[in-house]
Amino acid sequence: MKRRGASQIEFVLSFVLFLGATLFIIFAFNPVKTSLDMNPVLTQASNALFKDIFLDVEKYSVKVNPGFITGSSVAIDLGDIQGGLSAEDYKGTYLGVRKGDDEVYLEVNKRKDDFVYILNSKDIIQSKGGLGDLNYKPMYNPKAYSLGAVQRLKTLSEKKLLELNKSYYSDYDALKEKFGVPLNSDFEANFKFGDNEVKMEKSAPASVEIFSQQYRKEMLKTDGEIVFADIIVKIW
Repeated sequence: MKRRGASQIEFVLSFVLFLGATLFIIFAFNPVKTSLDMNPVLTQASNALFKDIFLDVEKYSVKVNPGFITGSSVAIDLGDIQGGLSAEDYKGTYLGVRKGDDEVYLEVNKRKDDFVYILNSKDIIQSKGGLGDLNYKPMYNPKAYSLGAVQRLKTLSEKKLLELNKSYYSDYDALKEKFGVPLNSDFEANFKFGDNEVKMEKSAPASVEIFSQQYRKEMLKTDGEIVFADIIVKIW
C-alpha cells in the first residue's frame, strides 16, 4: 500500500512539473500572442516614428512693393540661408524662387501690392513654382519689399518619410528596436497626403488582435508645398 501511495504522489508531482514547464514555455516564448493592451506601446512607437521624420521649416513673410520693381523679379535679403526654397502668395499661387549670389530672387511679374510667403528647408528639393527667369538677375533695392516676421514651423518631411520607408523594408528589426516595438510584435504605418500614399506593411496573422491609432499632421513635400497627412499606425 505504501509503495502504491508513493507511486501516485510521484505521478501527481511529475504531472504538475510537466504542466508548469509547458505553461512556462507558452508564456516565455508566446508563440500565440495573448490579448494584452498594446495601446501604450503603440503610442510610444508612433511618437518615436514621428520624431524621426519631423523637420524645422522657416517661413518668411514678405510684402512686395511693385512701384520699386523694374523687371519680373525682386531681390530679397534673407541672410545666410541653407537648403531649398518655395514661394507662394496669400492666395496659394506658387511663384518662381531661387537663391542668387547674395540674395533670394523672387518672381513677381509686376503683381499688385500683396504678401508673399517664402519657405526655406533642406528637404525642399525642387520648388513647385519653379526657379523663375534664370536669365534675369534683379538689382537689389531694399525699397522693393518689406520683410515681416519669421515663423519656425515643425512639420513632417516627405523626404525623411521616403527614407524611412526604405529602411522599413531593408532594416526592419533595427527600426523596431529604435521605435521601442517588442521583439514578438510587429508594426506598420500608412501615410496619405495629397495624391500621394506611402505604405509600410506587414502581414498580420488572422488570430491576433490589431491595435491602431489615427493621426493628422502637416507634411512638407519635396516641392515645398505643405499639406495635411492622414496617418494610421498599427501594432500587433
